Amino acid sequence: MFRLPVALCRASEAGFLAARAASGAPTGSRVKTFEIYRFDPEKPGAKPEMQKYDVDLDKCGPMILDALIKIKNEDDPTLTFRRSCREGICGSCAMNIGGANTLACICKIDTNTTKSTKIYPLPHMFVVKDLVPDMNLFYAQYASVQPWIQKDTEINLGEKQLYQTVEEREKLDGLYECILCACCSTSCPSYWWNADKYLGPAVLMQAYRWIIDSRDDKAAERLARMKDSFSAFKCHTILNCTKTCPKHLNPAKAIGEIKKLLTGHATKPVPAPTPAGFIVRFFSARRPNKTTGVVLACLLVASPAKLSAAVMALRVAQIDARILDSELEELVSGAVDQLIAAMPVTVALFLERIRPEIRLVVRGILWSHRLLKGRSLGQEFLNLQYSHYEPRRVLLHFFVEAILPYASYRLSDLVPDRHNRLRVLFSRLETWSSVISLLIHFYFLRNGGFSSLVERLLGLRSNSVISLLIHFYFLRNGGFLSLVERLLGLRSKYATPPTLGLVNFDSLNRELLWHSFRDVIVLALPLLRMARHVWRRKVASVDSLSGDEWQCARCGQTATIPTRRNPAAPDEEGVFCTHVFCYYCYTSEIRCERCGKSLDERSPHFVTGKAIRP
Repeated sequence: MFRLPVALCRASEAGFLAARAASGAPTGSRVKTFEIYRFDPEKPGAKPEMQKYDVDLDKCGPMILDALIKIKNEDDPTLTFRRSCREGICGSCAMNIGGANTLACICKIDTNTTKSTKIYPLPHMFVVKDLVPDMNLFYAQYASVQPWIQKDTEINLGEKQLYQTVEEREKLDGLYECILCACCSTSCPSYWWNADKYLGPAVLMQAYRWIIDSRDDKAAERLARMKDSFSAFKCHTILNCTKTCPKHLNPAKAIGEIKKLLTGHATKPVPAPTPAGFIVRFFSARRPNKTTGVVLACLLVASPAKLSAAVMALRVAQIDARILDSELEELVSGAVDQLIAAMPVTVALFLERIRPEIRLVVRGILWSHRLLKGRSLGQEFLNLQYSHYEPRRVLLHFFVEAILPYASYRLSDLVPDRHNRLRVLFSRLETWSSVISLLIHFYFLRNGGFSSLVERLLGLRSNSVISLLIHFYFLRNGGFLSLVERLLGLRSKYATPPTLGLVNFDSLNRELLWHSFRDVIVLALPLLRMARHVWRRKVASVDSLSGDEWQCARCGQTATIPTRRNPAAPDEEGVFCTHVFCYYCYTSEIRCERCGKSLDERSPHFVTGKAIRP
């Protein structure tokens, strides 16, 4: 009754497979159908159409691009598409697969063979042929943002390096990774409607990448070219760009930052001047002469002074104290930043504007410890202090270390962008102060290297080239850690005389013995607990019964919930009953029928019986 339909189905399936094999189509259990957009402009009057191709997934790679290559090589050599790297790096194979823009080389084939996969070229673009879109407009828009570094001064590329701090470099993360595949732009409805005026997500993200670059000096000009109602403000935050980006970037965020810059709600951060940047400015302003060459040569080859063991130990403690102070300040500032982030938006925006003042207050609170104790928190942790560190010197030290950098930062913000001469004046002052700092370092080199005054006054980073050389000589020679300490006569010393000794075999043996004793303790404690547990079980086994002893002393049956009198409470004669009872018999009788001992609950020695576990 049921065999006929099955046989018919099998016959139909066999006939279908035979027909497919005869036609040259692939056969197998995992044959996938692809519907591909076809358009040939060389055929007059030809219209676009969807053409089906069958691919055996067992003989094909896992990606859509593998299937396209297989179709082109084995089935239809006229199929046209772009491809290059096959690793999601070049962006050539961007197309619409299953309704979403993505890269064919990193898009896996849907192994569900009951459904076909539809492949189109990137939407809302002119088609050159098949899956090849016309990218001329897209590349023209990309060229319009001038995607290269532009400087106010002429530079010779390949001859000089353009430095930037680690923090400034991190601002480019999530921007420079764009491969210009146009997946985001062609998925944006605003770009569909205004492709001739609206730049699109990909181009705007690349524009922001060069606007925010600290090495670029033409941010104002770049923004001025986009100051219209179409270039950037046609973005309606639909977020298709962020959803479809195959590199998992966020073009919508970059567009939002551009809007903030265009409306004046944000400004490009002023590049942090670094000693490395000072070298570039110094030598770009004038050719290196004999004096500057001698100074730098002496910085590199000056011989260190011979230091005692105490000074060598003090030298390391000085650096550790400075690092501790810096880390404590960062911890407190980080906690304040988290508190600001948790506040309402209006309050957070207001506090963001006065962030430098908040940091100055935080530093002042931490520096109050110096007024009370005569040393910083980091020095207190390491048993250090400054000699002759009276309150007047503390206040002067705070003025130089904290107030002057804050004032310099705020003054630079007050200078408008159009007053370029004032900015050049600030730059020249930084240059000459750096030169003076270098000369002072050279003069005090044999007494120990120390950081420059400009590093603190202008917020210079300690991880630049000059500071690295300075700290290298400080590590070798000791002395004052910074120029400020030298000018104020703040020499570090131990608060209490340290004990400096040499490591000998006795101390090594003591250290080994201590570690061995510690290991024995660590291993012995679990063993002791295990032995205690085993002993308790052994003692408890006395309470265990077997054979006839499990019979109730009253009813003679195997005891149900076996219970007996607590042996810790004997009767008046010092003898206690050891027989077992059913719980019901125990609670209903007051005397054992075997030994005659009293189980009267009114006896002061009676203790409620406890259940026995076999």
